[in-house]
Amino acid sequence: MTTSVSPKRSRSPSPSRDSREHHHSPKRTRDESTAPDLSKNDDHYVLDPEFSSIKGDIYLTIGNTLFPCLLKELQSVNGLFADLFSMQQPEDAELIHGLPHCPMFNCSARELRSLLQHINGSKPLLKKPRPSSKDRPVFNLENILHVIKLSTRFDLPGCRDDAIECLDNFFTIMWQHIFTSTQTSFPHQPEFPPVSIAGCSIGEDADPILGLSIQMINVFQECELFFYLPYAYYFASQQGQRELVAGAKLPDGTVEKLSQGDLIVVLEGRDSLRHLRRVTTFGWLTQYVNDHYDYPSLHGCTGELPGTEQTCHSFMRKVHSLLFGLGSPVLENRCDALDTVPFAARDVMRSQIR
Repeated sequence: MTTSVSPKRSRSPSPSRDSREHHHSPKRTRDESTAPDLSKNDDHYVLDPEFSSIKGDIYLTIGNTLFPCLLKELQSVNGLFADLFSMQQPEDAELIHGLPHCPMFNCSARELRSLLQHINGSKPLLKKPRPSSKDRPVFNLENILHVIKLSTRFDLPGCRDDAIECLDNFFTIMWQHIFTSTQTSFPHQPEFPPVSIAGCSIGEDADPILGLSIQMINVFQECELFFYLPYAYYFASQQGQRELVAGAKLPDGTVEKLSQGDLIVVLEGRDSLRHLRRVTTFGWLTQYVNDHYDYPSLHGCTGELPGTEQTCHSFMRKVHSLLFGLGSPVLENRCDALDTVPFAARDVMRSQIR
């Protein structure tokens, strides 16, 4: 196939949920007996490891990496793929191992793998638990972001809607959990975490939340999903300053970084969260230490600690020094801030949950 995929083109209108259902190709079983045998062919090309046993009648290629696909599955994907792969192929088209091929540009092998796995049904973006099960929903966040990015670049509205729906479910569950867990009126605290995250390929030496939050911000900016940016900023602002500046190293050796504008927003948000931790979460401790005459007596802490010669107040002063002393890493390194969101901010965020 001589035509290559090189986005962008104008985005098609998103179809309704009912009209999109027939665009989903059924999950394809792997048939190792029909997998292409590369040992008898040109060694320049290699099958993607996760597609090595998949039968196909066309290759999508990135460099010398081959992704075998079924032409009818690509034709069923509304948008650019349906138009492109429905074209008549010339008889003298160049073949790779006897099959036509289509070079893919402006995407990585990891991103294309995620998109094709969603199209052929081999790796779902979201695994919902059974109604009677206590299992958590499993979100493949990295694949969700890849599908959003490529479906926007390649104008695949059905795939884009599928991925955005999963993303919306993820944030809705997460924020509802935050609101529930920070309200004292609830008799039972919800189990944490409320979701599971699968498929993250960030290296073992990197924080997966750091990598995912940076990828979220970059994808939401590129794909104009501005509604979700505050959620991504919130997750990123709980990461370390050095790590945010350095970026997240991906398995292919590249580094995912924030733009200068987004980095400034995240670092300012991080300072705000640190301030909230000091003032809101531990403000009582500062008040206790500063008002050492009235506050201790009002709260019943006037005696000595059992087995020691120090008073309650002197002990709490040491705790305060540990937390707030110059260069103390205790509060600085805190990456959780769920209990420091003020009620006014929670009300605003609650109104945004659909």
